[in-house]
Amino acid sequence: MGSFQKWVDKMLNEEVISEAGPQHEFSDANDFATKLGNEIKSLFPKSKVISKVQNILGDVIYVYFTLGADKDEYQNGIDMNDPALHKLIINGVDKDGKLSEKLELRIAQGGRIYDKDHTSIKTGFTNKKGTPSQIFNHIVSGFKKTKDVLKQNIDKISNSEILKKNIE
Repeated sequence: MGSFQKWVDKMLNEEVISEAGPQHEFSDANDFATKLGNEIKSLFPKSKVISKVQNILGDVIYVYFTLGADKDEYQNGIDMNDPALHKLIINGVDKDGKLSEKLELRIAQGGRIYDKDHTSIKTGFTNKKGTPSQIFNHIVSGFKKTKDVLKQNIDKISNSEILKKNIE
């Protein structure tokens, strides 16, 4: 890899994942999205989790997460005000819904939580490239870290009295 490409990758905050983790099998992109959504939901059973194949300038796996479950748990009833809003896009889905051997995770929004003063606290999510199993493990790990950060900072976030039950 040339030095220019290394610089570009660094500037985009991308890393190719090399760490080992559980190996997962996925029949196609829908299977990946369903299993990922179920895994995130197991960490946050009272939160809103959407994980699906969606066409955004081509087929991608789109993950949408809010700590709150509905508008009654969002500040001013607006989901964009959720302190832990995450939007993830996973590239590497072909037109037939099959996964490529290498996927690319892009953090469209998130990677941090926001406190009452709108200061951000990083949760560890970064853009990544890797096999479907590596990307799956990275996202699950990111949501585990997000949960830990939320537990440590729950009293600092807006609507903490309402949202506290969603991280227990």
